Amino acid sequence: MDSKYNLEELRDNIDKVDNSLMELFHKRMEMVKKVALYKMENGIAILNEKREEEVIKKNLSLLKVPEIEEYAQEFLEQLMRVSREFQLSLIKDEKEKYIKSEPKTLTLGFYGVKGSNTDLAMREYFGDKQKSLSCREFEDVFIALKNNQINYGVVPIENSSTGAIVDVYDLLNEYDFYITGEICIKINNNLMAVTGASLDTIEEVYSHPQVFLQSKDFLRTHPNWKLIPYHDTAKSAEFVHHSNNIKMAVIAGKRFSEIYGLNILKANINTAKSNTTRFAIIGKLPLVSEECNKVSVIFATQHKAGCLFNVLRHFAENSINLLKIESRPMKNKTWEYFFHVDFEGNLKEEKVEVALKLIKENSHYFKILGNYVKHS
Repeated sequence: MDSKYNLEELRDNIDKVDNSLMELFHKRMEMVKKVALYKMENGIAILNEKREEEVIKKNLSLLKVPEIEEYAQEFLEQLMRVSREFQLSLIKDEKEKYIKSEPKTLTLGFYGVKGSNTDLAMREYFGDKQKSLSCREFEDVFIALKNNQINYGVVPIENSSTGAIVDVYDLLNEYDFYITGEICIKINNNLMAVTGASLDTIEEVYSHPQVFLQSKDFLRTHPNWKLIPYHDTAKSAEFVHHSNNIKMAVIAGKRFSEIYGLNILKANINTAKSNTTRFAIIGKLPLVSEECNKVSVIFATQHKAGCLFNVLRHFAENSINLLKIESRPMKNKTWEYFFHVDFEGNLKEEKVEVALKLIKENSHYFKILGNYVKHS
């Protein structure tokens, strides 16, 4: 059957277009390289979602053939992804220079107030000589890091009794930062009140909701007490101190009895006597070190039978030990989830590289949260 098209001629024309594309791609990646180095020198995060959206929208507006708009958008999104990964690889190569230029005195952001568990974790990890910024909410730590007010942030991420702190997991996915370290602190909860108070006078108890869960067995023995969730243990202790009311108590760490002059009515009331909280250290740039032995990633698969298995099996097939898996719902897709996974390994290990390559191929969303030293 005759055709007005000549296949060989069409292929030759495609080859010419491809040659031009590769020349333009090379030029673009040279610009991307300069952007990456500028970001590293100025402590700017790799991902700028607003900028990427603007680039995609602008280029789609230039398209004159509506029938290929869907494919053009996918092409541009993949181009953005490749550019980000290239920038990240460059920052890893230049990390040693960044570390040498990093200020000796850091400014650290932490959730809560002075004396809180997060403040304690921060000081144990970084020492007492660093400047610090107290943040009222979890997201305030991320915002401070984004706005270059701090060099690193410290937030609680998991408790051994009550599990993941889900708000922090969501923020780790939302912001383009990295986990650069972790520290675990043993938490002892104590029931405290002002002078003159006793177990018989207490009617209201203030603390963070997680602390109520950690102390649930003790609290069940006092069913008439009203449990009132408050910002955190530090603010709760401060509030009870200033109220000077023998009907009010707080559940918090022992150090707050010293800070606010409160009496301990009942010590160590947490249900699990090994009650421990894990805190994450977050920064703008990934840590690159041979000592790193723990990796955190996020991925999402298609909502079909076998898809999650096809991702997780790559850990077992490459002899990688999973430490934790946590699911978080997607905001705009009903009954679909992001999966946060922690596992043992170093990103430079061949088996880790192989596994992550296969996991990425079987996921429609994938992000490395960090490679850091596991707290033992």
